[in-house]
Amino acid sequence: MQGNLHDANTHLSRYVKQALVGEEVVIKASLGRTDFKVDAAALRLGLLGQGFRELPIRAEHALAVQGLPSIHRNPFDRLLVVQAKVEQVRLLSADRHLAAYGDPVEVSV
Repeated sequence: MQGNLHDANTHLSRYVKQALVGEEVVIKASLGRTDFKVDAAALRLGLLGQGFRELPIRAEHALAVQGLPSIHRNPFDRLLVVQAKVEQVRLLSADRHLAAYGDPVEVSV
């Protein structure tokens, strides 16, 4: 399991405190990307076992994307940012571009 968590931290690094977003993990893993080797099912079980909760995407989150500044064009990242804002949780990422959104984004490499 440790390898999967390391890979996720290196290639995805989108852990929201007490939340888990799996859509991007599953999509990228299913595309067979050589830079993205993560067992999404094992990652999910590992994170749930550590006390993380799944955070479903709601219409409220999707609508909030409209009001987000166009700092970053990746739709997954934009959705994660608004989810963190709406749910008032921290979004941890290794993506330096997301730092421009400010709170609740925390970038750590």
